[in-house]
Amino acid sequence: MFGQVGGRFYLYARSNPELSGHRSVQVCSGETLTELGAFHMCTFDGVPTGSDVYFAHAYVPPSKRCVAVLMSLVYAEGAKQPAGVYVAISSDGVHFRGPLCVHECRSHERRVVDLPIQGCVKFTSDGVEFFVYRNIPCRIKKSKPGGPERIDKFHAKLPKYMTQHFT
Repeated sequence: MFGQVGGRFYLYARSNPELSGHRSVQVCSGETLTELGAFHMCTFDGVPTGSDVYFAHAYVPPSKRCVAVLMSLVYAEGAKQPAGVYVAISSDGVHFRGPLCVHECRSHERRVVDLPIQGCVKFTSDGVEFFVYRNIPCRIKKSKPGGPERIDKFHAKLPKYMTQHFT
């Protein structure tokens, strides 16, 4: 994703910092698209090492005052947070405040079975609207089907500390 916040462009990509099983997000930035710097690992407050951010879709809300990510997240083993689709915001594009779960779902082999659909996001004064591809066949354990494969639309109300940066 390319986006411009505070006069800088940001490019986000998936990162696999471990030999297997651990997925995260990295970012590089620059004042122009031809002068992007080195990649840096993104951090998410409260998300322990070993958690899996399988996909992160980065967006610049209409205000252009922050970067918001909609991501699939499975916390590290032993964490009490559910697997699901989360939203987080950052003012510098690298360090994100603690993610909030906007759609809880099951996981299989450290991957969520539902994924946010990229590009179909609307930031509102009270939250975020987004679509989720549900019960993805290749992500479901064959012995525990999760229901019909489908696309659903969601609206999640978010706290003021997030939404004040959207519009």
